[in-house]
Amino acid sequence: MFSALSYAKGSRTFAGNANLAMLIREIASKVYSLFDVLQ
Repeated sequence: MFSALSYAKGSRTFAGNANLAMLIREIASKVYSLFDVLQ
């Protein structure tokens, strides 16, 4: 619960948004590479 609260606070800051975008980009690249392996 505390980690979720601190995460919501951090995502409001510019650094939090940048980290979130980087994480989403990293996950998306892993998913795309996984689909390439499956094909």
